[in-house]
Amino acid sequence: MKLFITLIAIIMALFAGLANISHKKDIETMDEKYYKGTLLGGYNFDMTLKRSGNSLSGSVLNTYSNITSVKGQVDDDNNFMLREYEQEKITGIYKGTIFPEGRIKGVWSSPDGTRRLPFNMVQEVKTPPSPADGFSVGRLDIKKLTAMVKGE
Repeated sequence: MKLFITLIAIIMALFAGLANISHKKDIETMDEKYYKGTLLGGYNFDMTLKRSGNSLSGSVLNTYSNITSVKGQVDDDNNFMLREYEQEKITGIYKGTIFPEGRIKGVWSSPDGTRRLPFNMVQEVKTPPSPADGFSVGRLDIKKLTAMVKGE
């Protein structure tokens, strides 16, 4: 009986470990994710991020409708540092933590570190176009797409 209980405990531990490995793998190589963020002081921004191993990259659309790129690294505990670039010039640094439930929290700083603002981001689910937008599931309406491209 003790052997049976020990065997059950080992099997349960293995399944728990596999679930943790699977979750970590999901975070390590994620598709592009979309976030809505706020810096202290009421500055809103949108960020897209893509992770490949320990590399992170993406873009930021800020309050003033400027688009910047971000590139950086993330460690095994999901702590990251991203440099924000406008063209080739560093315009800011994001340091924070990515949480499994789709939240990101950290501090943005100016390149020289004199200005620091905490930020929070929440993952936003992007949905594909709906039939109301002129698209049908599984089939593209070419006439409506052509009209959209021509600005009609």
